[in-house]
Amino acid sequence: MGAAEDQKVNLATFTLKNDASYWWDTTKHLFLTPREKEVIFWNPFIKAFYEKYFPPIYRKEKEGEFILLKQHRISVTDYEVKFAALSRFAPEFVQNEEDKCTKFQDWLEAAIKFRVSVFEETNYNRLVNKAMIAERDVKESQERREQYKRNKFEPS
Repeated sequence: MGAAEDQKVNLATFTLKNDASYWWDTTKHLFLTPREKEVIFWNPFIKAFYEKYFPPIYRKEKEGEFILLKQHRISVTDYEVKFAALSRFAPEFVQNEEDKCTKFQDWLEAAIKFRVSVFEETNYNRLVNKAMIAERDVKESQERREQYKRNKFEPS
């Protein structure tokens, strides 16, 4: 997040709404450090938050969805949204940028994957952009083939 350790929790809890806000109001005293009653560290907070709002059974289900995720017939944009949302439940598969790129690329549609794999991209945002460009090119190529077939077989 780029914030100091003592500010991360403040920034995160500022955005909590409804149930989550009530939960935090009644729970935050458990996270105060004994020496400095004003500091709440990020890791214990995020662990408790996940335990409360993403119980183990839910996380396991989402991890399974991530492992089975494929682009299939959805757009690269929609696939990336699902990939990003589910990857947080399977951090061991995306421990670094290169792992994230490998998984994202491996689960792309074959025609798109073949076009982007030659770049050996290790920057996730650039990979997603190249996949979107490849998707557009694949669609244009398919449209040209279909147009050619229609023109070839249309009676004069």
